[in-house]
Amino acid sequence: MNQDVIEAFIDSTTSVFCTMLGVEVTNNEPAQCAEPVANGVSGIIGLTGCISGDVIICVNESFAKQATSALLGMPTTEMNEDVSDAIGELTNMIVGCAKGKLEKYNLGLSLPTVVLGSDYSIGFQKSITPIQLPFDSPWGKFQINLGLTLVDAPACV
Repeated sequence: MNQDVIEAFIDSTTSVFCTMLGVEVTNNEPAQCAEPVANGVSGIIGLTGCISGDVIICVNESFAKQATSALLGMPTTEMNEDVSDAIGELTNMIVGCAKGKLEKYNLGLSLPTVVLGSDYSIGFQKSITPIQLPFDSPWGKFQINLGLTLVDAPACV
């Protein structure tokens, strides 16, 4: 995966958290990873264009509730539809911001999908080696998994 793609997602994540949630996050070293095993909440958005694949944001339940509280401006104590909507919107903001930084790839985005649960795996296409972007925040650790590949098409050269 191109370094500019990784940097766009790191920059977008730190920017969205700071601007929209009032929280400073720091990124750790990106690394190749297997399928993400999640425990809590995952927001998923598909990309099409000269880059194809999925972006998955994985947070635990406590983190999801705190992010929801920050977005809604009121305490969130239960895992409910508000949490699902908030994580979907957070995913959409991060991926949308990254899309703006990656205009040369002519990207399209799917609507966000949110998965809630415990100890589940999310698979990527077999030909893709995902990159994990780990982050630290005052609310705990979270990760963004990029299961993306460059498309080999005449319009993408």
